[in-house]
Amino acid sequence: MPEHADHIFISYAWEDRVVADWLTLRLTVAGYRVWCDRFKILGGERFPEHIDNAIRDRAFRMVGILSRHSLHKANPEAERTLQPIWLC
Repeated sequence: MPEHADHIFISYAWEDRVVADWLTLRLTVAGYRVWCDRFKILGGERFPEHIDNAIRDRAFRMVGILSRHSLHKANPEAERTLQPIWLC
């Protein structure tokens, strides 16, 4: 694991954003650094590369919100199967 891995990454489908927001806020209040696209992506950033970097280089854990929506969408599936560099 990279030394600069410092956050929990939240993976979810758009339809589950209310749960993702709730979980992000609860983990943050508990003292964890959390990466959730609705809170971390700023206008003009390159979306796919930014997420890949957040998973591969910065996350020490990933929480996937699994639902009927997330199981059938390309982005959450790609996030769940992306291997961190330190595992390759």
